Amino acid sequence: MLIVLVVLWACLQTGLTQLLELGDCPKLAVEQNFDLKKYTGCWYSIFAFNTEAFQGNGNCVLAHYSSSPESGKVIVYNEQISSNGKLNSINGTAIPEDKNKKEGKLKVTLNIDVLKYKIPVTSNYWVLVTDYYNYAVVCSCFTIKLTHTLACFILSRHVTLSEEFKKKIDVYLKAAGIPWSRFKQVDQTNCGSHKCN
Repeated sequence: MLIVLVVLWACLQTGLTQLLELGDCPKLAVEQNFDLKKYTGCWYSIFAFNTEAFQGNGNCVLAHYSSSPESGKVIVYNEQISSNGKLNSINGTAIPEDKNKKEGKLKVTLNIDVLKYKIPVTSNYWVLVTDYYNYAVVCSCFTIKLTHTLACFILSRHVTLSEEFKKKIDVYLKAAGIPWSRFKQVDQTNCGSHKCN
């Protein structure tokens, strides 16, 4: 119930109730034989859709994932430069949805700021396809009563994504029924020292 309230609150606060679509979340194929250790590291968000409620209109968006062997979790640290020039960040943890399956389905818990309180919110994080070294397509979906909201990201290990990898991603997106037209480019220019090391 908490996740429903947080998503609805975020949509209302940003005027983005149009993010809600009728029906359940789509059934999307995810990466099989997923290697979480290889997936860790730093990623640039290159294209995204339906992410405004969660990251506003920020640019220079980075996602850092590091393994925590003692807890068996992945430490999540996302950051961006907001439209007012401030560095914003959010942190949390990720675990495999089912430890017995080697697939790209994770549960991510992020500490979301809601009315000046940090509230842990857990959502799905589906790695649809990745080659680990260059690109990844990631989606998250919430079902809210008779509707759902789907947010997707195209991530890159580099500040830009080559045409070669865009073509590979395009083949996957067409097969999954996710049109490129839904994505908008995330601004990764004028980021100064704010980059993956």
